[in-house]
Amino acid sequence: MSLLTLSKIVTIIGVAALFIWTFKDSKQHEPDTLKYASYMLSLLVFEVTLNVLWG
Repeated sequence: MSLLTLSKIVTIIGVAALFIWTFKDSKQHEPDTLKYASYMLSLLVFEVTLNVLWG
């Protein structure tokens, strides 16, 4: 495995962990914060997906 492949795998795991960690305790946050966080994390997931597929 090349270093680039390993970095892509680590990035995917990190983004998935961040997504899960953010929404695990969603009852404790304000709705506006969750809406903004879900928007930003969705963009991050989309960007990482594009980077992995065509990077």
